[in-house]
Amino acid sequence: MKPHRFLGYVLLIALFALAACNNNSNDNEETPPDTQALLSEAANNFEQAESFRFELRQRGAPIYINFEGFEDLDITLNSATAIFQSPNSVRADISVAIEDVTQKIGIIAVEDRQYYNHPLLTGGEWVQESLVADFEPSDLVSEQTGIGTALRSIQNPTLIGNTEIEGIPVYHIQGMVDAQLARAVTFGLMSTASGNIQIDIYIRREGTRHLSRIELIEPSPPDTEEDLSKTWEIDFEGYNQEVNIDEPTLEN
Repeated sequence: MKPHRFLGYVLLIALFALAACNNNSNDNEETPPDTQALLSEAANNFEQAESFRFELRQRGAPIYINFEGFEDLDITLNSATAIFQSPNSVRADISVAIEDVTQKIGIIAVEDRQYYNHPLLTGGEWVQESLVADFEPSDLVSEQTGIGTALRSIQNPTLIGNTEIEGIPVYHIQGMVDAQLARAVTFGLMSTASGNIQIDIYIRREGTRHLSRIELIEPSPPDTEEDLSKTWEIDFEGYNQEVNIDEPTLEN
């Protein structure tokens, strides 16, 4: 056999071997995990977290918030950033529109006690008032209505694929969930309390399988012709960081 022909055979074999290795590598990377097991693992990690941070954003029909003594003002929710401390505390800053002017309101919830603080509405002092009826921070991790329970209860979960959220690799899972199980993550502000709604879950692919994002599609009420649908988007991060939420001291 001529040397140049022998060299050609060697190069051809090497190319085939390299292609086979690449195919095997791709096959390994694209092997999808068990969707239900992935949701269960993320749910367990969420419920066991000592703390976490989350940011809530809402689009679509407005969400009105009532403050005692200011019922004549249209106060609507824009977004919220919050910190949860186990077992039953939340500190949040919520962005609202007061007569079309964007304002920030401080919120603290400890067990069944809720407080808020705003330069105009409270004169910069903390006031105790139940802004969201029947909501406690522990609802976020409750065995009955918590986020972990919602993850395990997703109906017909489908792994859509792999994507990224702000550079973080995540799995994207879509399904349907009982609206009652999804209300806690919206501070109980979601008006739909029954029936199934669409839910999209994003779980970190690297390191601990932590929940990274939830998206909820809340449909319009069946008895209205106006489009009152809403999209809720909640991002989670900062798991198990040191957090200290103090209950505010009230002025006389």
